[in-house]
Amino acid sequence: MSERGIAFLDWETLARDVRLHPPGVPHRWATHPHTTPEQAAKRLKGDEIAVVNMVRLDRRYPEQLPELCLVGIVTPHVAWASRGAQRPLSDQFIDLIEAFVEGAPRHVVRGEF
Repeated sequence: MSERGIAFLDWETLARDVRLHPPGVPHRWATHPHTTPEQAAKRLKGDEIAVVNMVRLDRRYPEQLPELCLVGIVTPHVAWASRGAQRPLSDQFIDLIEAFVEGAPRHVVRGEF
């Protein structure tokens, strides 16, 4: 399995108690504390997976980033959860990224964004 580029564009916007562990698949993992919409394309260049919490990616990104094939959005998965549930939910989020990399994607929404 080849190494995938994964970039988390706004790491510091997560609640303090929520921390994502890096995926257990071959990857390059880059984290950025905050990213403006103007910085997003540059920071994602060459990456296949974007992880975002509050960064808005619009329809220009697929044209600028043809290698980008998955955008994972953290907030719906963990923001509403109790402290005790946040860790298992963040682990499930990483499990979904791993499943995608391994060729068995789950819970994928396709279409225009």
